[in-house]
Amino acid sequence: MAFENPFSRAMPLDRAARWETSRKRGKGRFVLLRGILGWGGFMTIVMSIFQHLMHPKALFWSQIVPLNLAVHSIGGLLFGLWMWHSNERAYSRFKKETEMQLPPSNS
Repeated sequence: MAFENPFSRAMPLDRAARWETSRKRGKGRFVLLRGILGWGGFMTIVMSIFQHLMHPKALFWSQIVPLNLAVHSIGGLLFGLWMWHSNERAYSRFKKETEMQLPPSNS
């Protein structure tokens, strides 16, 4: 069993396998599902409910929801892009560390 550096910023083996599957599906799909719909959609719902409770006289469907949808969709886009790039950095560290641990090939 190979020694795993506890201070490494590389991703663990199981996460690397999941990331390989996600990266094969593409950056656009990842950003849309994890960022815009996942984070942005969740935050739109939570913040719309919170703002409706704080300001019950505001028009929920014509003021609160559209504003939150716009703001959190942009935030979700940025979040998705940031997650993609941080996963790519960790994955490249994983690949580099994995290659260093393998014995040299005799080819």
